[in-house]
Amino acid sequence: MVVAARTALRTVLSADDDRYLAFQMWQEGVARYTELAMARRAAEHHAPSEAFRALPNYTSYADAAVALARGIGTELRADFTSMRRIAFYPVGAATALLLDDATPEWRARYFERGYSLDSLGSR
Repeated sequence: MVVAARTALRTVLSADDDRYLAFQMWQEGVARYTELAMARRAAEHHAPSEAFRALPNYTSYADAAVALARGIGTELRADFTSMRRIAFYPVGAATALLLDDATPEWRARYFERGYSLDSLGSR
């Protein structure tokens, strides 16, 4: 379904716009995904120091992960017209999350495919 939707979108975009979309999803979307992945990993494997927990704006890793995931979901339901180019940050993050389920080894090939998530779902 994701591949079909991306293919359909490609047919209505100019080549330059399609490359820009792929780049934004790759660069910023995966950055958003990485924030979430690291918060989840930290929640599972690390305990913050007492000094860190004492900070006035302290948030646990688990709470940060929940907030990041919720933010991605909220942004996916937002009016993309008003978001302009940042609309593709949550789309890229969601694509990376889908790749985690469909093709977990995509992360090992991430830097080999240069500026696009499109081909990472292929095994």
